[in-house]
Amino acid sequence: MRTFFLWMGLIFVSVQIQAQVAGSRANGFADSKVQYGQTIEFQVPHSAILDTSNIQSVKVEIYKRLLNPPEVLSMKREKEAWHASYTLSDTSVKTLFYTLVFQKKTGEVYSEEKLWDILVVDALGRPVLGAHQAKALSYTGISEKRAEDLSQALIEIDTELRFYPENFSARALKYQILLKQHNFSKPVRVQIISEIDSLLANAPKTDALWAFATEMYQMLGEKEKAQKAEKEWISQNPQGDRSASVAFSKILEIENPYERMKQLENFLLQFPHSRLVEPALAQMATSAIQVGDTLRMIQIGDQLLEKANTLAGANALAGLAGVLGENGAFLDRSQAYIQKAFHILRSAQTGTETPPEELSLLEARYRDVWGWILFQKGSVSEALQEFKEAEKQTLQGSLFYHLGMVYDRSRDFSQAEQNLARAVAFGGPYADMARKALVDLWTRTGKDTLFLEDFVDAQAQWLEARSKEKILSGEVDLSAPDFHLEDLEGGHVRLSDQKGNVVLLCFWGTWSKASISLLEALRYLLERYGEEVLFLTIAMDTERATVQRFVTEKRFPFTVLLNDQTEKLYQLEGVPALYVIDKKGHIRFMHKGYRKDIVQILSIELDYLLGAHSP
Repeated sequence: MRTFFLWMGLIFVSVQIQAQVAGSRANGFADSKVQYGQTIEFQVPHSAILDTSNIQSVKVEIYKRLLNPPEVLSMKREKEAWHASYTLSDTSVKTLFYTLVFQKKTGEVYSEEKLWDILVVDALGRPVLGAHQAKALSYTGISEKRAEDLSQALIEIDTELRFYPENFSARALKYQILLKQHNFSKPVRVQIISEIDSLLANAPKTDALWAFATEMYQMLGEKEKAQKAEKEWISQNPQGDRSASVAFSKILEIENPYERMKQLENFLLQFPHSRLVEPALAQMATSAIQVGDTLRMIQIGDQLLEKANTLAGANALAGLAGVLGENGAFLDRSQAYIQKAFHILRSAQTGTETPPEELSLLEARYRDVWGWILFQKGSVSEALQEFKEAEKQTLQGSLFYHLGMVYDRSRDFSQAEQNLARAVAFGGPYADMARKALVDLWTRTGKDTLFLEDFVDAQAQWLEARSKEKILSGEVDLSAPDFHLEDLEGGHVRLSDQKGNVVLLCFWGTWSKASISLLEALRYLLERYGEEVLFLTIAMDTERATVQRFVTEKRFPFTVLLNDQTEKLYQLEGVPALYVIDKKGHIRFMHKGYRKDIVQILSIELDYLLGAHSP
């Protein structure tokens, strides 16, 4: 296994384990089963562990999803065996995976080579929908916890389809496995296309089938078939999700906020039960803020209070609360909006789909909004507490301005001056208000305004130093997995050959808007750093022609490599993903997704690696 995924000095020990599931002895780990709400009993007999007298502790690492961090259970040492219990309460889990970790009395850590799985079943012993699909995915090499075995993956996926023939996501996975197993050969592609044609001709026409067929045709490069399927899909169900999705995408292309808001209102009338109602309301909130229509903001906010349950809705509510609260108007409504946004955020923080860094920034933003509403309502001490918590997570002009105003109200003039000056130095929409408040405070406290600019400059230097410190605190030191990939020109690039260069490695996809935004940001960095930094990008699309057309159209100047299972080496969870690699071939910084300040962040990281601190 590659050192990127292993603890330093990890040693494996061969063990034999017995498991007791829900009170009944399992014949083998592959056949182990559990129902939701039942308890799994793990037992590791002392006799099954080599050198058992030197074992200090045993832990079970339980994976609900292989790409997510495990839950770790400490086992209790009993007379005959080590023992631990685990109750499955998460009904989104389809198959549990686990392995064992041993620690010797010397401090050495040993991990078991084998990954075991426990199938989730219903009351009749039937695997739940997606159970065998999850097992199949584990054999595709998605995680180094289990070796790739595409034949076993196909066995599992065929089992899933025997139980649930309508599971089109499982069928899509099957086709992806077949394509990979046969190196995207033409006969296999023809076979898959024929099967999809047959399904459309004979199976009941459901949205799930249409979605599956359209997406698979697109993946296989059958654009005409994909367009025909989508057209028939929309004509069959003009009020369905696909019709709504197409209409919504067209509306988002409208630049005029007045016209966009009008079309979104019509969209909600046409598709009142669509899953896109919440995103449509969120877009309406943005448009209402842009045009400054307070009445529409309140109308939209009240609808979001009822409809919102995702981060898109939460961000819209926070935006509305921020605008209304900033003006000191409708504070009770603003409070309701930001509290609902916090409720949604707390739910999102229990999952792992959204990067923790992004969730942390959202929490800071929400605290800033909530703190200002509290301040406007007269709760100064509570407001200050919220602002201080937000300051631990982010540096923003609005936050410094709000802190300055709260400290001024509290008559802590020194802190007020510092924060108002930082808001001025930060720039942005709060800079002018902060400067006006700072000049007023400076005059009230009898200071000479001749020294004001020097004070602001000093705070600007503090901001720069603090920003660098915060960004560089995310530094890691992981060996970058090597790869040897073909580029669009037919050449090949091996990562290990690039030692001596600082490398910016970006995984992206043509379908991902966030990827496109990130690549545009990288274009600026390429212009700035030139040959000082090697920019490598890996396209995750399956079709070379799709990547070639996209790169030609966008005129991206980067080296574009074609993916060949590299995502497994980096345990990729989605795109875009960035890795900043030092001259020794070690990953030093990692970023998931796109954020507006990514250029500033990467500039600090690259300067750090290129400068005196470069290893």
